[in-house]
Amino acid sequence: MILNKGCRFTRYHRISKNIEFDIIFKKGKKVRNDKISIFLTNNNCKFSRLGIAISKHVKKAVARNYLKRIAREVFRKNKHLLVDGSDIIILFKAVIKYKELEDFFVKIFPNAK
Repeated sequence: MILNKGCRFTRYHRISKNIEFDIIFKKGKKVRNDKISIFLTNNNCKFSRLGIAISKHVKKAVARNYLKRIAREVFRKNKHLLVDGSDIIILFKAVIKYKELEDFFVKIFPNAK
């Protein structure tokens, strides 16, 4: 299956520098529930970016990799809901299922554009 260019999750869509994480954690708007927190802020780019952070409570590497994989997929499939130029960090406090993360993401951004 070939993906459209708009559906890809490239390195430009990632937040990877510690200083960027710190700025978003300090200045960003926070939305949370008992298992995840989402931090939101605007950036100077023409596209939205995603950062993923996982709490030390998630011990197993398999679980951490699963959470990163589903976070990227939910972001990729639902980035059309976001305002262009948004930075988002998803902080996982516990293991959750794909559907639970997607429902929370869509609930936060029902009609953001």
